[in-house]
This record gives sequence, structure tokens and C-alpha cells, in this order.
Amino acid sequence: MNRFRVAKGSEQKFETIWTSRKTHLDEVPGFKEFHL
Repeated sequence: MNRFRVAKGSEQKFETIWTSRKTHLDEVPGFKEFHL
């Protein structure tokens, strides 16, 4: 599990960046799910 420090007040920006990024996780064998 990864943990990130996010500056107070920047939580929404952080979540938006992570949920809208390009990803290929669904193509990785064995990958099941991603939680933010």
C-alpha cells in the first residue's frame, strides 16, 4: 500500500489528478481494483 502526504487544502486537487490520470492497470494480469 502506498501513502502520500497531501497538503491541507489540496485534497480535492490530489484526488482529481489521481482519478483522471491515464492508467493501464486493467491490463495488468492479476490486478483487481484501485481504491483512493
